[in-house]
Amino acid sequence: MTPLHELSATELVAAYRERRLSPLEVARAVVAHLERWEPHIRATWGFDAEAALAQAHHSEVRWQRGEPCGALDGVPVTIKENIATRGVPVPLGSAATELVPATEDAPPAARLREALALWRGPLPAELLDAPLAGLEVRRLEELRLSALEDRIGADLAAGRHAEVVPELESLTAENPLRERLWAQYM
Repeated sequence: MTPLHELSATELVAAYRERRLSPLEVARAVVAHLERWEPHIRATWGFDAEAALAQAHHSEVRWQRGEPCGALDGVPVTIKENIATRGVPVPLGSAATELVPATEDAPPAARLREALALWRGPLPAELLDAPLAGLEVRRLEELRLSALEDRIGADLAAGRHAEVVPELESLTAENPLRERLWAQYM
């Protein structure tokens, strides 16, 4: 059997729907995997296992009631450390800066809290044929693009213009009617 921490979002949601797995069971496996490897690879920042397990418990209750709060409820995610998350210090890439906890979430982190997921790209093709197709898929894609625009806006405000231009070139080509992307590109 595939280790739980290696399952895709599509596989996890199907397993939750069929009650073969629970979000809490998956979260425990992910936490155990992180605890085993993090001392060696140092890939996470501000990881809070207790909070992750509490969120997974709430997700499990929603799935048991048949009322998940979204298409990806209970799917474990991480958020990049340079996106402010309330209560977690934001490293600025230098030991010379003081680590101060963020007082509020950056827009992508806020949307993550609202949607319980952060997308790294368009929804997987398998989800397009799933029962949540149509309006829900468009709504999720709109949330993803909006969070992406917010993150790009934060990058531009931080002076990282050269870093986002290639990304904006491809995004405007993929989304030619999206005015905010064009405004950011200009």
